[in-house]
Amino acid sequence: MALRYGTQNSQGLAVRLTVRKTIHETLGTGKRRHGEGQYCDYLLRKQKKNSFGFEDEDRDLPCQQARLLEPIRTRVWRARCHDLENTTSRRAPLRIDALCPADDLGKFTNEAGPELEGLAVQGDGTAKVLEMLSEKGSLIHEHNYLHKYPYDWRSKKPVILRATSQWFANVGSIKEDALKAIEGVRILPDNARGRLNAFVQSRSEWCISRQRSWGVPIPVMYDTETDEPLLTDASVGHIIDVVKQHGTDAWWSMSTEELLAPEYRNNGRTY
Repeated sequence: MALRYGTQNSQGLAVRLTVRKTIHETLGTGKRRHGEGQYCDYLLRKQKKNSFGFEDEDRDLPCQQARLLEPIRTRVWRARCHDLENTTSRRAPLRIDALCPADDLGKFTNEAGPELEGLAVQGDGTAKVLEMLSEKGSLIHEHNYLHKYPYDWRSKKPVILRATSQWFANVGSIKEDALKAIEGVRILPDNARGRLNAFVQSRSEWCISRQRSWGVPIPVMYDTETDEPLLTDASVGHIIDVVKQHGTDAWWSMSTEELLAPEYRNNGRTY
């Protein structure tokens, strides 16, 4: 699929950028000359962020210089919120906010715009995106081709990747104790021990929010209006006492009111 974008360069001049994906190109070449005998090697600036109903404002276009086929220099546009550069080092200088316009049911949210809201990403939503691109004159070419794609091993159905907020535990201070504890654990098959040891040794933070339906609850409440987490000693302590008395099923069987510590039940907020 090839797309056409309207951009401006660092001098504020209009540049037409065509992004293509082929076997030989990861993403995108802007083959406009800038100066004598040089392909543009500056960071393309000021991408209009209103293609799919987003607010009409100028945003930087994050690119990565790559040398794919000598002597051609290209700019590789990284996937927003789905690679290390865009989610860490590039976010601060380029002001890239984390965005995930898909909900837990795999449907577009209102962040994707009114035309896409409620449509399944893998279904009517994709068809609608192609229709919108075509109407805007941004769809240069479309064709089907076979490629690798992630599938859920349980349901055997294709999945979508979502950038979502997660909880991490700082395990740096307990790393040595954890490695010693692993020595006393019987692991089957035994060769999996080395893989687990490597994980523990190489990570100082461990993601504990895995979105598993059979997982252990994380004792955090969220304000329904601000999405601010309620994570105080009083709140966590109350939930611990409830779980001790009723078991972990209390997280699903009891009401939010019962899981909230008494001091937070009538504070003008809803969780």
